[in-house]
Amino acid sequence: MRSPVLLTTVLSLCALGCSSSTPAKPPETKVENPINDAARFLAGMEGRAGGVFRELEGAEAWKAHAAEVQKLWERFERAYLDPARQFQKSELAPAIQYSDTVFYPFSGPDVPFMLAFFPAGKTYVMAGLEPVGPIPAPELYPAEQLEKSLGGLRAAGGDMFGRSFFVTREMDQQFRGQVARGVLPMLLMLLAKTGCQVESARHVQIEPDGTLLEHRGPDRPRGVEIEFRRPDGGSAKLYYFSTDLAKGLETDPRFLRFLNRFPSPDTLVKSGSFLLHWRMCERLRNFILEKSRNVLQDDTGVPYHYYVKTGWNVRLYGEYTVPDPPFRRQYQKDLAAAFEEPGKAKPLGFSLGYGARRRPTALIFASRPADAANGNNERKAAVQ
Repeated sequence: MRSPVLLTTVLSLCALGCSSSTPAKPPETKVENPINDAARFLAGMEGRAGGVFRELEGAEAWKAHAAEVQKLWERFERAYLDPARQFQKSELAPAIQYSDTVFYPFSGPDVPFMLAFFPAGKTYVMAGLEPVGPIPAPELYPAEQLEKSLGGLRAAGGDMFGRSFFVTREMDQQFRGQVARGVLPMLLMLLAKTGCQVESARHVQIEPDGTLLEHRGPDRPRGVEIEFRRPDGGSAKLYYFSTDLAKGLETDPRFLRFLNRFPSPDTLVKSGSFLLHWRMCERLRNFILEKSRNVLQDDTGVPYHYYVKTGWNVRLYGEYTVPDPPFRRQYQKDLAAAFEEPGKAKPLGFSLGYGARRRPTALIFASRPADAANGNNERKAAVQ
């Protein structure tokens, strides 16, 4: 069996003509690119004539997969993505017109919310414990196992589609070979469903000085670089790294050295298991506070008092309640008091993350005071 290799093609693309805040629609163009073929195949979207997955798309198992994914996606968009996009348009876009870098720790393969909240990024950096996995190729999906393979992919995305987040405990099983082969197939699938066109994918590794090289060697790759076109036609890169963001940063600083190559990221934290509340994540918490330009998070992110004592400009949305078990001890009295101040918190109108559709959601949007004062958050479209 051939090993999957970097698949890339120079593309000539027309602008899709939608703004960054417009809900993404799957592109109609059938790009002549095998890795884009893979993304569309996994997403249940018909590929180009002559594409490397075209034969498999004729299988009944794939047709059933395509129909089921579309139903799941439509419900997911109505319940979660469309409200998140509207929130981005009304609350985030005036402050963040362009993001050089978006950092999403504890992300798993959560592409949809990252692009919903930060649709105009140039570089997206995602990280979690889950393994990367191989670059999808037709030989990894034999016809006799197609129903099981595609069913496993849908199962791995079940929590995201139904609850708006990937459950850490279940991801540990789902993306380690029991259900799906790492997060890369899910990343590609979700990029396609959010209206992106994938141009290339390659396994990468971080060197001791923080530079990036293509992964070579017998060990399993721990990083992937994906080049893609956003729904608005802009070019972007996505990096996902399988790494321990807690104790691992103490013993292996390469990931933070890589992050330091991207100044002033916009950071997203959602359903982060409250790890940033603990001392074991102090190094990551300090990085977020020292380097981030803006932070959008729920209550599982950096504790509220850190923003207050360091003078961040904080906006609150939704309602704050006691966290569900087993996180009740992470209840923040100062955050509760802030939400109770008259006029302090704006209505959110939707829920996501822990407790989604069961109880209110609390969102925090924090900006550095210098940026908030002088408008440095605003970037002209020309820089794209």
